[in-house]
Amino acid sequence: MTIGPPVRFATIRRFICPIHRFVFARRPWRATAADLALAKERIAALPAFGLVDQFNESLRLFQRWLGTVFPDLELSPVALNASPGRKAGLGDRITTIKSALGDELFARLHDNNAFDLELYTFANKRLTERLSEMNSSDLRTYQV
Repeated sequence: MTIGPPVRFATIRRFICPIHRFVFARRPWRATAADLALAKERIAALPAFGLVDQFNESLRLFQRWLGTVFPDLELSPVALNASPGRKAGLGDRITTIKSALGDELFARLHDNNAFDLELYTFANKRLTERLSEMNSSDLRTYQV
């Protein structure tokens, strides 16, 4: 039985899964350390997840996870809606923002986003760990 023609190309358009969908959307007030801990637990439990700054690497993880169920699936990045002139690394973008805002306002911004930054650091580390757990035969080079 054939359902339709094979899919030759698909795009993951919204590769962002904001953490507030996991934890923070249920309450209008500020997140707590308990919320951060819960978000970390949920990320750690996911079979695959991705970070925009590591999109290509994230695709490797999704390829491995989904490839067991869909062996013909090939995920490869396509640069769509890319901002021209955008600095590649998060550190570079933060430096630019800091210089534009000044030390005092940047410190407030940093403090108000401390949980987000800690969660990003955690997710980044977890993604790196997951990728290093993959066998070398699973690793493919994904380049945009």
